[in-house]
Amino acid sequence: MTTMARESRKWNLSIGLYTQSIDDIPKIITDELATTVVILGSGTEKSIDNISERFGLNGACRHALSRLGKPGKAGSNLIALFRTGSGMSQLVLSLTIGPQSLWAFSTTTEDVAIRNNLYQRLGPSETLRRLAARFPGGSAKAEVERRRRKVEDQSDADGEVVNVIQEIANEIAREL
Repeated sequence: MTTMARESRKWNLSIGLYTQSIDDIPKIITDELATTVVILGSGTEKSIDNISERFGLNGACRHALSRLGKPGKAGSNLIALFRTGSGMSQLVLSLTIGPQSLWAFSTTTEDVAIRNNLYQRLGPSETLRRLAARFPGGSAKAEVERRRRKVEDQSDADGEVVNVIQEIANEIAREL
């Protein structure tokens, strides 16, 4: 990985590394070779300390690090670190994306099931358009849970969740 990071510049290539733990990436890459680091989440208090120490985060970035969350209707914060000829810049940025993008990137089990069901029936563009119109916050999870709570027989709740997901997908597929 380190060799690729070093030699990629010779070939005018950029490398993107994505991980849930900064410890997966060798220090030489983050400390010397990376020119841009984007932090989207932090996890535990231990990982906050680790990330803060590894990148020498200022107070504002360290404070923001503990409050990074999943994107929603109002957007999502991130921490961006840029190494330039003038030095290192540390920024807390707000990223806003539209409801179709929120739907495209949602990873909750419920949303993925509904989206995949509709992809097969309507294709990606139409699916995302309809999901965004129906659930502009980028998720149907709350609606699935609301409908699930209506189920009286909790012993059959798992089967009902599948039915709720199918029901929502069917409703959206029938919409014009």
